[in-house]
Amino acid sequence: MIIYKMYLTDLGLLVAMYGFEMKQAILDDTLTGPVKGGIYENLIADILMKSRHSLHYYQNKNLEIEFLIEQNTKVIPVDVKAENNRSQSMDQLLKNENIPYQLEVMNGLTSTNADQFSVNRTGCKACTVSIPLKYMHTPSEIIQIDDVENTGRLIAAYIRSVSNV
Repeated sequence: MIIYKMYLTDLGLLVAMYGFEMKQAILDDTLTGPVKGGIYENLIADILMKSRHSLHYYQNKNLEIEFLIEQNTKVIPVDVKAENNRSQSMDQLLKNENIPYQLEVMNGLTSTNADQFSVNRTGCKACTVSIPLKYMHTPSEIIQIDDVENTGRLIAAYIRSVSNV
C-alpha cells in the first residue's frame, strides 16, 4: 500500500485555518494531540523543502519515520515528535533486538551536532546515541567492548528497520 502525506508550504496559513481556541492554545503552549504533531510535521517539511530536500515517508507495521532525506548516497531518517517524551520507534527497536541500554538525561546543550536543531527556538526532538566511557578525550579513555558492540547492534538494527525504503 502506498501512503501519501500532504503538507502546506505556508505554516501561517495552516494555523490561520484553525479556530480561535486552537490559535489561543498555540499561543499559550497548551496545544496537545494529533493537531500539534501535524503542525510540527508541517514545520519540519517546510524547513526541509526550503533546504531543497526531497521528502520521503516510510511506515511498516512497527515503525513510522516522517522524513527520509537522501544526502551524498546516505539516507538520514528524521522522526518528528511534538511531545516531550521518548521515541516509540527506538524503544520498540531496543526491545525487539534485546539490546541493553541506559538513558542519559541532558538539559540544554549536549555538545553534539544535535544541539543545532534540538535547542533552536521551540526545539526539535533529537536522539543522540552514545557509548558510555570514562576519561573522554584523554590518553587513558576507558570503554567497555560490550557497549561498543551493542551500540553497533542498535545502529545496524535501525538501518535494517528502514532498509526497505
